[in-house]
Amino acid sequence: MSSATRFAAVVSLVGLIMAARPAPHARSVGAATLTFFTDRAAFQASAPNLAVEDFQQGKVPTGGVMGCPGPLDATSSNPCFSAGAIRPGVQFTSSPAHDACATTCELALLGKGAFGAPSMVLVENFFGDAFVITFPGGNIAAVGADLVTYFRNGTCTIEVSGAKGVIGSTTAPCTSLGSFWGVKADEPITRIKITVPGNNVVGVDNLAYGTGAPPTIHVALDVKPGSEPSPINPGSQGVTPVAVLSSADFDASQMDEASMAFGPGGAPAVHENYQDVNGDGRPDMVVHFSTPAARIACGDTQLTMTGRTVTGRKVEGTGAIQTVGCTNP
Repeated sequence: MSSATRFAAVVSLVGLIMAARPAPHARSVGAATLTFFTDRAAFQASAPNLAVEDFQQGKVPTGGVMGCPGPLDATSSNPCFSAGAIRPGVQFTSSPAHDACATTCELALLGKGAFGAPSMVLVENFFGDAFVITFPGGNIAAVGADLVTYFRNGTCTIEVSGAKGVIGSTTAPCTSLGSFWGVKADEPITRIKITVPGNNVVGVDNLAYGTGAPPTIHVALDVKPGSEPSPINPGSQGVTPVAVLSSADFDASQMDEASMAFGPGGAPAVHENYQDVNGDGRPDMVVHFSTPAARIACGDTQLTMTGRTVTGRKVEGTGAIQTVGCTNP
């Protein structure tokens, strides 16, 4: 009797049925920059504020195994999960697809202790199949998880895809207790496909996902510093000076000038200098923007500047203005 047949006979006692299939071949295309992690603490420091799906709302008893129809997401209502039990923004299935539990199930939910699982974990249900995680929102740039495999430790192949296809692939350990793996990308991640060779099944626990970006820094702006109430003629062909004010929590010298955009038109910075414009003893960044490129309209009362720090943090500030030189039609 083959190992696959022996395994199917054993796990039929708990409702988990598997069959042997060849593992797919991963291919890497594209030019995205991917940063991989094997340490959860380092990943969390680099990608804060992520949602975490740990499958603890599943209905499987301790030590039990349940077959689950795929795909699974926040709308799923089945013997494994109630509607809303899976976090929004993520979907789980296997590849190739099967028959939604008409005869067997694409996925399996393992209770704590089942085959050594440290907690509830979700795996694909066929030897050689891929465990597939999809992010339909198009805004995910960081993904991390404990990679799990049963019934022997192995090396997983992880394929990362974006909107235009595969953007990279790598390998990482996967174990019955879970081995952490994470990735950050400079373009949205839409799909993660995980495979493991041999008569094994593979899945994840403690899936963290999100933009991976720290909160936007909100700064104070002084448009046309030294003049109140900051008069601007929308028809001017010159430049508008804008002071990005330093504070106890923000050093304006850390702004990346090339990233800055001002006004409805997103005018780029023309040049900058540093001076203390508000007398608080801190150097402020005074940036000059093209007034025509800012596309200021008569009647505007405030303008917004956006940009990033030299370390990539988003920055945004808004300053009050008064338009002048406008005539009634």
